[in-house]
Amino acid sequence: MRWTARTHEVVAYEHTRPPAETREAWRTQAHGLLALPEAGDEQLAAMATTLMGLRLPVADHYVIRAFETWVHARDIGRALGRAVPPPPPVHLQRFLGLAVRILDLALGPDARPVLLSVEGEAGGDWVLGSDAEPIAAELVLEATDFLLLLGGRQDPDEIARGQAGDAAAAQRLLETATSLAWL
Repeated sequence: MRWTARTHEVVAYEHTRPPAETREAWRTQAHGLLALPEAGDEQLAAMATTLMGLRLPVADHYVIRAFETWVHARDIGRALGRAVPPPPPVHLQRFLGLAVRILDLALGPDARPVLLSVEGEAGGDWVLGSDAEPIAAELVLEATDFLLLLGGRQDPDEIARGQAGDAAAAQRLLETATSLAWL
């Protein structure tokens, strides 16, 4: 996974600080984001900006932050032996919508088309890849499994899925999804 080195670097750094300091830094950053004018103005939130090499509307960067918060909350819960519930359906819909848009861009317009069906209350169906070819593969994933794959917390070879058609096209989608993990 492309962000593994960064993850180890961040974890090593955070081990040098007391947990309260890490938590306070996270909260300060979150409060700072919410204090920005873009947080309360739809026109400003629609303006694109580049963060960590990704140019998206400011509002989408907020969605990414919320997604990362959920992923890391699950990590903490797992470390403490406590279950963390999935995000509410309205949040899952935002996460999934953004994830599919980014994944489609990452696959590129020449990728063999895959029909991705995400199951669950917030799920949906999307064709990712080339618009010029017929669907090469179908892939069915549960919403939280798909999001955890994108968050680098699921292995493409171990994720529960339904699959039909071109196995290589489906595998490329899964591996591309995993490569998008930030931390």
